[in-house]
Amino acid sequence: MSAQPQPLTKSRRNPKINAAQNVRVMLVDDSIVARAILERILDSEEDFSIVASLPNAADAIDALTHIAPDIILLDIEMPGMSGLAALPLILNKSRGARVLILSANCVDGGPAAIEAMARGAADTMVKPGRGTFSGMFSRTLVERIRALSQIAPSQIAPSPPPVLPIGVAPQQSVRAQGISAIGIGASTGGIMAINAFLGALPPAMDCPIFITQHLPGGFMPYFAEQLRRLLGRTVMVVEDGMIVAPGIVYLASGEGHISLSGGTKKRIYIDRSPSESGATPSVDPMLAALAEHYGKSACGVMLSGMGRDGLTGARRLRAAGGLMMAQDMESCVVWGMPGAVVRAGLADAVQNPVALANIAGAAGAINVSSAA
Repeated sequence: MSAQPQPLTKSRRNPKINAAQNVRVMLVDDSIVARAILERILDSEEDFSIVASLPNAADAIDALTHIAPDIILLDIEMPGMSGLAALPLILNKSRGARVLILSANCVDGGPAAIEAMARGAADTMVKPGRGTFSGMFSRTLVERIRALSQIAPSQIAPSPPPVLPIGVAPQQSVRAQGISAIGIGASTGGIMAINAFLGALPPAMDCPIFITQHLPGGFMPYFAEQLRRLLGRTVMVVEDGMIVAPGIVYLASGEGHISLSGGTKKRIYIDRSPSESGATPSVDPMLAALAEHYGKSACGVMLSGMGRDGLTGARRLRAAGGLMMAQDMESCVVWGMPGAVVRAGLADAVQNPVALANIAGAAGAINVSSAA
């Protein structure tokens, strides 16, 4: 039988402040020492409440039936179910909680961190050794929890999608000029969706592909390498002045947003100006650049992600006559970014990533056949 969450002490309820101001935190770590240290760090912050402190993933999943944390600190290596295996189950039951993976294995940009982000973690941190939890680590942890807690639950909880003629609109939007460029936007849960979409694209489809995935800059080279191994395509983290070439996948760096310049020979430049959404990199400038430079032959794809980044860019792309597609709620980790596009009436197709790739492939085949 799974253990019940340990009772909360008066100090953990932080009675000094209004309950609405509390950031409710759940701790999941098999180390009683680590949990005790984390409890001490968080108890010292007046705006945090520890609602449960648990030794394994199974107990956390059970506890989520009657506890609604805002933030979950989750270890990876635990007896029984690992944190990575439990992550999708925890996200499904947590009603909008953000999961911060805290593990000794989560070196920034390493395989475990990338896998955690792919499965829907909002952030990752390296758990230090027993004697180094204080100082910089504790300050960074508190800052990251506060940053994650600023995301409104409404950006995470999916809204019912409108009734759309799915399967009809995409055919109406496949225009004779085909697709000359694809722009993909994603955030939380997006890595998994990007992998599925790109993996299902026909190999003969050799237009340039631009990707803006919300990740810290240090993750980008590792994400690019993961895509190279998966796809067998050339994947490059963008740099100022890169010439856009067919068949290349261009991944936004952490320095700014993808934008384009030039005429027939297009070049990439990094737009470092503040974005409307506050995200860096942001999807909006990338889709706007595709609208300006590719017009009716641009294809935008909005995949799983938190918030509304990309909505303005999607409007620009549709106004230019491009094809705009969005991932459906059922296959999303978070139906925030694609949901915003759908609710605004901008989506020509609302499907899972593989189905969206098939639609893009059918449109792109027009260009392939005409070039043969």
